Amino acid sequence: MASRIELPSLPGYQPKVQRANHHVHQTWGFNNGQRIEKSISNRERPRLVEVPRAPEGWRDGEALPKSTTRDVFVAPNGVGETEQLPAWDALDRHVLRFFGYYKEAVVESNLENYRVRPCILYYYLEDDTMHVSEPREDNSGLNQGNLLKRHRIPKGDGRGFIVAQDLRVGEGIKIYGRVIQITAVDGFTRSYYENVLKCEQAPNTEVPEDTFAQTKKESEIAGAAMPRSYEKVYREAMLGGGQANERLGQFLDKDRKVCRFYAVMDDLSTE
Repeated sequence: MASRIELPSLPGYQPKVQRANHHVHQTWGFNNGQRIEKSISNRERPRLVEVPRAPEGWRDGEALPKSTTRDVFVAPNGVGETEQLPAWDALDRHVLRFFGYYKEAVVESNLENYRVRPCILYYYLEDDTMHVSEPREDNSGLNQGNLLKRHRIPKGDGRGFIVAQDLRVGEGIKIYGRVIQITAVDGFTRSYYENVLKCEQAPNTEVPEDTFAQTKKESEIAGAAMPRSYEKVYREAMLGGGQANERLGQFLDKDRKVCRFYAVMDDLSTE
């Protein structure tokens, strides 16, 4: 059997290969008027979601049709009331908000064993990312604010990432070894779970108080344990401390206010 003879790579010795088409390679595509990147083997395909189809203005008389045949145009079969759009466009600025807390161990104080720290979880529907923040409290001495930057958070068991179905009121979610107990959601989040995900969230609950908060509240209600004595007030005045006039406020508030009583004296001893 004769072997195949290749022509030398010299000008005039190579056959001209005719191309069937001369189109330019396209990287971007269009889906319902939105430009999206075509799926590539080494990249994640953009997620599409179904949204209600926008009404056509020419049917309502708000805009003129592009051609005269548009007035009698009938949509073909298969066109439903919904359409698919990229998640980053349809769910832009749609954020689920969860309220919760986590317990922080306290080893440097004998008044409390743990500290309850409230936090807020934000879940972005457009790309399934999350970030966690803690409300700032004045003069707390704690590092508060943004606890976790926005990114996709892996599950505690390492199988995939946290999604909206994993966040439930009354249950804990493990994030990088720390368990956050979810206690409440806002109105938009609750309606999204009921209408879109077809599942209901449990009723909202309050964040429990730790030992330090309870002790502080009891001290504010009970007042000072030992009242100030006259000797202590005298010593403070001798050392140059300010002396508050306790009855000055009463004198100013009750100034020119007099109580008048009517009575009858029955003096029988004078008879």
